[in-house]
Amino acid sequence: MQSKSSLVRLGFCTLVAPFFDHTYAQTHYDSICSTLRDLPGVELCEPGGPLSSEELVDEAARAFRADRPDALVLLMGTFTSGELPMRIAESCDGPLGLWAFREPALDDSVGLNSLCGVNLLSFTLKAMGRNYRFWYGGPHDDRVYADIARFVRAVGAIKQMRESRIGYVGGRAPGFYPCLYDEIKLRRILGAEVLTVGLSEVLRYKTSLLESAPENGRAGLPTIEGGVLGTAKSARQSRSFETLKRFVEARRFDALTIRDWPELLDDPDLDGVWPAIGRLHDELVLTGPEGDMFGTVTMMIENYLTGEKPFLCDMIDFDARDNSVVLWHYGAPESLARSPQQVRYSEDNTEVEFTLPEGPITLARLRETNAGYEMLIVEGEVLPDEMHLRRAAARVRMECDAENLLHEIIYGGWPHHVCAIHGSQASAADLREFCALKDIKVVSPR
Repeated sequence: MQSKSSLVRLGFCTLVAPFFDHTYAQTHYDSICSTLRDLPGVELCEPGGPLSSEELVDEAARAFRADRPDALVLLMGTFTSGELPMRIAESCDGPLGLWAFREPALDDSVGLNSLCGVNLLSFTLKAMGRNYRFWYGGPHDDRVYADIARFVRAVGAIKQMRESRIGYVGGRAPGFYPCLYDEIKLRRILGAEVLTVGLSEVLRYKTSLLESAPENGRAGLPTIEGGVLGTAKSARQSRSFETLKRFVEARRFDALTIRDWPELLDDPDLDGVWPAIGRLHDELVLTGPEGDMFGTVTMMIENYLTGEKPFLCDMIDFDARDNSVVLWHYGAPESLARSPQQVRYSEDNTEVEFTLPEGPITLARLRETNAGYEMLIVEGEVLPDEMHLRRAAARVRMECDAENLLHEIIYGGWPHHVCAIHGSQASAADLREFCALKDIKVVSPR
């Protein structure tokens, strides 16, 4: 829960050469800068005009090194030879975007040759092992600005991940081998800091709470079985939440991965720990159960990109008849319920039942490979079916072939948790942009 800023310091510059129509870039420079400044979350750093000489390029490069923008957009106003744009590209260590102007006219001459200039630069960058994104369009092309806005969101998520502290509490659940992960690789590729903590530290907050706080619960919680959850059970559920809340606040975690069973689930003083995890996920920090670190990291990426709360879940059923899958798990934030009146609690104080809202949904999962990372990304639509499976659940009609998805997960050896986020095309496109910037391979079955 550190103070992290998603504000992106975006560097921008335009290069031109005198032997092409450099006035075109000059004419549109101010309006381009104005549009970039208006993009959500952008603080623009720019040199004040197109760069038309070696001296201006060197001055801008020095300024970018001093300002240290989070990312850089390099617009090729006209063709230029490769050495000058490389000086600009090397002045920023963050993600790089290349923009080529479309020719405003092709009547009797080529005015800009901007695309060829970007092609020359992209060859050099690729040879140098530098990653980049590319856009092609005019100074007022809405598609270009939409793509740059997506680029900015991905850069913001990368920045937030780099500033994040993840609590790793108790290790993984017994036998859950898909939850194993390489902490150093995570730090190297995504920058997040992991703090490993024993379950005993969580239990210290429980002991303190037992000694100092009265048992106050939420009244009138309806049960799955048709009654009302007793006040004593509701109070123990609240105690479990308060225990986790105080622990997270004391350690200043931005997200939590916790081995919640068997130890916490079997603790008689922490009755209701699974409902408490869902509430913690809703009110304080993203929380991945069962010690699934990469499930938690996937949810963090989804949340940093969209601002929405994700749901870590199992896929428990595939149905070829309507090309659907069923998602199901505990620990889901209750704010994801289709309606608040639908939320029900089990009489044994372990489960919370509701159905996810109808509408577009994106499923994703980050995993380690020997080469680096891969992310599974698929899209679908939550169907109207109400689910009564004693946990959060939804039936989702997939855009891809559900059987192909099943085979990819099984034959591809993917972990058994996926992370659902509401919003289909925008969410999936943002995830793909994030992966492109971090050189993460995207897997999307057809």
